[in-house]
Amino acid sequence: MNPNAQLQELKNGNKEVLSSIYLSYRTEFVNWLKVKYKIDTERALDLYQQTIVVFYENILQGKLVEINSQLKTYLFAIGKNKLMEEIRVSKKVEQNFELKEESIPENEEEQREERIKQIKESLQKLGDHCKQLLQLFYYQNLSFEEIMVKQGYKNKNTAKNQKYKCMEQLRKIHKAQKEEVL
Repeated sequence: MNPNAQLQELKNGNKEVLSSIYLSYRTEFVNWLKVKYKIDTERALDLYQQTIVVFYENILQGKLVEINSQLKTYLFAIGKNKLMEEIRVSKKVEQNFELKEESIPENEEEQREERIKQIKESLQKLGDHCKQLLQLFYYQNLSFEEIMVKQGYKNKNTAKNQKYKCMEQLRKIHKAQKEEVL
């Protein structure tokens, strides 16, 4: 079935086509990320899940009506964009998190990856409210006014204060987590 026919089937609600697409490209996508970007299997699978969700939402929302390339090319482009977004967000969180280097490490990239992993673990321990607020701010790049509306805050200063409190909570969780390791 050609890609545009698949898009039409998906738009009509044919979940079997989605399942077929999912299975067709999963292994190749995961291997591509592992080789090209040195990502572990679990992270690559997570990115693939996100890619398929974005792909399907684009179809349902009418953003993707016709495809002029191979479906594989389109999916891999989404995956690469999701990975780059994740890296940008991790850098933003890390910078805002104010992790201070005590010395210049010999294996800087490995240590950076480890810090990102630790921050993600700390984020998982954060309450849903704070997790959602930080995702709106860092992942979706929403302004405090937009967050105020979305979260139902009284004003944008309340949203700012909540973000500050959530970051403080995240710092405490991270500090406690680091002390557990030591």
